[in-house]
Amino acid sequence: MAKQKWTAKTVYFPAFVLACFIVGWMIPTFYDWSGANQSYSTPAFDQMFWSLLAFGGLAWFVIPWLPFGDTDTDEALTEESPRESPPKRFQFNLRSLLVLTAVVAVLLALIANCFALFGVLIWVVMFVSAVRMIVKHLSWQWQLSALLACMYFPYVWAFASKSVKNQSVELLFGAIVLPSFVPAMFLGRMFHTRPMEIIWLWCLLLVAEVAIGFWLIRKAPKCTIAYFVLVMLMSIYGSLFLNMGSRI
Repeated sequence: MAKQKWTAKTVYFPAFVLACFIVGWMIPTFYDWSGANQSYSTPAFDQMFWSLLAFGGLAWFVIPWLPFGDTDTDEALTEESPRESPPKRFQFNLRSLLVLTAVVAVLLALIANCFALFGVLIWVVMFVSAVRMIVKHLSWQWQLSALLACMYFPYVWAFASKSVKNQSVELLFGAIVLPSFVPAMFLGRMFHTRPMEIIWLWCLLLVAEVAIGFWLIRKAPKCTIAYFVLVMLMSIYGSLFLNMGSRI
C-alpha cells in the first residue's frame, strides 16, 4: 500500500496535473491550427468538439467497471478476521473468451477505420487510470488538488495571452470564477440574460462545483472520477469559448 501511495504521489498525480496544464496551454495553438474563426467552424474544430464528447462518454462507460471497493469495510473485515482468504485465480472460460474477442475486435476496428477515436480511447484509459490511482490511494487533500487542476488548468493560456489581458474586465473579471464559465453562459441564454450581468451566479456556481466535488471525494470514489471528467470537459469547452471570444 505504501508503494502504491508513493507511485500515486510521484507519478500519477504529477502526470495528471501536467496533462491538464498542457491541454489548457494548447487551446490557442489548436484554435489557430484548426483555422476556425468567429464566423464559421472547420472539420478539425468539429472533430475536437465531438472527440471531447466521445471522451466523456467512454470515460463514464468505463468507470462503473473499475474494481473499487469500500475501503473502510475492507479494513474492518481484515481486523476482525485474521485469516486472509487466498486470492482468486483467473479462470479462462467461455465468457472471458467472448469478452476478450469483442474487445480485440473493437480495438482493431478503431485502429483501421477511426484512428482519432482510437486516440480518444487511449486518452480515456490513461485519464481514468490516473484519476483512479489518485482517488484510491491518496487523501482527500490530494484529490481536491486534482479537482482544482481540472477546473482551472484548462484556462492556463489566459494568464499569458496578451489579447485576453487587453480585453475589458467584464470578459475576465477574475480568474477565480472561470470554471463556471460554461454553466453561466448556459443559464444566461436560458433566462435571456448576458452572463456578465449575473456575476453573483458565477460565484454561486463555482461554490456549488467545489462543494459537490468535495462531498463526492469524501463519499463515492467512482462518482468522484466521473465528476472529474465532467468538470474537466466543462473547463475545456469554457476555455475554447473564452478563447474564441477574446479574438473578437
